[in-house]
Amino acid sequence: MTHMVNHSWLADFQEYCLTNGIPFVSYRLPREQTPVTLISNSGVQKFDETDLHQSGFIMAPFLKNRAKLWLKADQILTGEKISLFDLEAIKPEAYGKNNILNDDLLPQTITKQAYLDKISRLKDAINSGRLNKVVLSRPVLTGFNRMEESPLIFNQLIKTLPDAFIYLLSFPGAGTWLGASPELLLKANFHSTDEPATLETMALAGTRQSGSHKEWGIKEIDEQEWVSKYIIQKLNQSGCFNIEQEKTHTIAAGNVEHLRTDFKALLNRSRIMELADELHPTPAVCGWPTITALESILSVENYDRSFYTGYLGPVNLNSQTSLFVNLRCMQIAEKNASLYVGGGITSGSDPLKEWEETIIKSHTLLAQIEKIRNLAS
Repeated sequence: MTHMVNHSWLADFQEYCLTNGIPFVSYRLPREQTPVTLISNSGVQKFDETDLHQSGFIMAPFLKNRAKLWLKADQILTGEKISLFDLEAIKPEAYGKNNILNDDLLPQTITKQAYLDKISRLKDAINSGRLNKVVLSRPVLTGFNRMEESPLIFNQLIKTLPDAFIYLLSFPGAGTWLGASPELLLKANFHSTDEPATLETMALAGTRQSGSHKEWGIKEIDEQEWVSKYIIQKLNQSGCFNIEQEKTHTIAAGNVEHLRTDFKALLNRSRIMELADELHPTPAVCGWPTITALESILSVENYDRSFYTGYLGPVNLNSQTSLFVNLRCMQIAEKNASLYVGGGITSGSDPLKEWEETIIKSHTLLAQIEKIRNLAS
């Protein structure tokens, strides 16, 4: 069932779902004006190959050996307003699951010194020749009102970050998540069932504060080249053809800037999700070589990334699949939230600058939280 919605604010609808444990996702694609909200009559399921022929929303974790989650798009609500009919059509008792995450299950903030020590350990591994790059991350715990603040932050991010993928979701088994990702993993446009899909993907690496007029450093340029080479390799191995690589350029993502290289290609429609799994995790969120970098992450980070640096997005909606790396995001419990931030560690990393980079990235969401609280006071 697909229809335009009206009469009542989307934020009220989101709060209703959050209060009543109803699984949902609201999202706004980059450079689009209109948010979309999806509701499933059957709730959230584990994703399997039969779902590829349906429309829905996928959420994949960082670790590939864990289950992906799937929300079938039984109801597609388009716009910022929801009708009374839409509210009345949803029966909370039909789901029977509580999506509220216990605050004790959120990872705790680590100290600055602990993070610097982890960087030193990783640099030793890099200097020994075992690694070229590894992405180290950390959680930042903050107080947060799940019901009241989540919809407000979602609305604020839509207004302030037009080039990001903005989402708010609440799934059993995952809890409530909210984010503003600058990184496309894979976009596929479908023209017909017997024509190949048109693909877009990107290499996104290197970070600095917005407004810098300096040349990018060797560290950031090297990071970008590793990700670009990795993507070209995966596109070729997955059977893509007519592959095009555009010129690397600088893009703004809120209060930071990144290096970005865009790629286009053609691929058989049936292999889109296979390619997504081949691309994930890219060196931009894991490191290089992938297996060694992943082993280092698991031994050094000492917390569960869960769906942070996984991927998520709408599948088979409006003749398109759009998947994004889950960055600039937060996992929300009843009274607190963990923001997730990280950065690429190489032989040229300055530990203090790496720490400062995570602080800058955390401001994407922390600044919006502060803003809505100031408006409410």
